[in-house]
Amino acid sequence: MSTEGVRWKSAPYIRMHSGRIVHLNDPRPESYYIPDVAYHMAGINRYTGGSRFTNGQHSIVAAEMARRFYPGGLLPQRMAIHDTAEHVLGDVSSPLKSMLPEYKELEARWDLAAETRFGVTFVGDPLVKEVDDRMWLTERLVVYPMLKQTDDYLGPLEPFPLSHEELMEWFAPWHPDEVEFEMLAMFARLFPQLEDEYYTEQCGDCGTVILGHHGPCEAVQ
Repeated sequence: MSTEGVRWKSAPYIRMHSGRIVHLNDPRPESYYIPDVAYHMAGINRYTGGSRFTNGQHSIVAAEMARRFYPGGLLPQRMAIHDTAEHVLGDVSSPLKSMLPEYKELEARWDLAAETRFGVTFVGDPLVKEVDDRMWLTERLVVYPMLKQTDDYLGPLEPFPLSHEELMEWFAPWHPDEVEFEMLAMFARLFPQLEDEYYTEQCGDCGTVILGHHGPCEAVQ
């Protein structure tokens, strides 16, 4: 075996759902293959597994809350991708992350690669942080209904003002297949310049464009 082959195989890497290899120490814009982003994010639960609310649903709902409560601008796009590094690095809790400076440096490099891949910035944006914090506060209403808002948080922000029906619609956990489908649809809607990356066809039952896989079809439900 050549020296080049040995170096390639010995580098830290993971294999994605698509079969692609991603090198952890070499984040590149092309490392973000959208079908893999959607599949992996749909399979990672938030709160270190303490809920069935996935990272993918978090990103979808964050983009929707940004569109609804912060109209105008690119905030929905920023929220859609603000956690995409986690499809490779996993969801490390903030307390643990504060103890892992090398992880934080690696995550920062993956975030910069995501900004290049999707053509929008989010690192250091105060509104991204605000929406993310409000997402956490709103998620807690479903994940930890026994807690008070002042438990773990004494800041000025409030959960998003949603009716009970809206809260359950957006923040009760979705099935991972639904999350994957909705993530693909979100990326196609918010980043149409990347649509050639999707496998698409037309559903024979409802006529809609299918992204990645068939997903829910209202015509046959």
